[in-house]
Amino acid sequence: MDKLLAGQAALPAALMGAFIVVGYLATVLDRRRETSPSRDDTQVGIKLVLFGFVIVGFLVLTGGLEQLFAFILGGFKPTMTLKLGLAGLLTGGVVAAAAAFVALPRTNNKAMPQIERYAFGTVAAVAGLGATMALHAVLTGVFTSAPWKAVAGELAQLFAHALVALFALTRHGGLSGWGRAAPPQGYPQPGYGQGFPPTQQGFPSGQQGFPPQGGYGGR
Repeated sequence: MDKLLAGQAALPAALMGAFIVVGYLATVLDRRRETSPSRDDTQVGIKLVLFGFVIVGFLVLTGGLEQLFAFILGGFKPTMTLKLGLAGLLTGGVVAAAAAFVALPRTNNKAMPQIERYAFGTVAAVAGLGATMALHAVLTGVFTSAPWKAVAGELAQLFAHALVALFALTRHGGLSGWGRAAPPQGYPQPGYGQGFPPTQQGFPSGQQGFPPQGGYGGR
């Protein structure tokens, strides 16, 4: 059991460390821009650490969801799978919630959410990759007539990772403003002060268009 827990903790720990290091380097480089939103952010370090715990919480929660789906798809057995799933859900949920709702409100994250965008983008990428690989495994199992137990395990991974990826991607997109469409670039309408000149100026008046009638001597 100890070896299993150590193996499960290896990926979240490595990802948390990579997120903090890469996020700090990206912030330092981004601050060179005059319009950088993080240029005046003095709490980057603490937010990187806290969102690192949010990422770890989501990864552990994803593992718990996978165990729960495996228990359901396996005919509601074995009971040990359910226990492992509940443990993962509670652990991941408590860690992520404590960082997000207890510690982060004490920072300036609401005014400067750049680190939060990095964090949910990371969760969306990792969970999306897991869902993609699980989908490939499910289709491979279906086409090769694999036993249901093997397919059910991959389906559980697909459902869990897809749910987490969808949530993280939605949050990341909301912070990035992807739901706000740009205004349409139509042609300006005449008569509103812009666009085309009024029609009265298009051609000279009739009094100036042609010379007076006198082309045949006027007799």
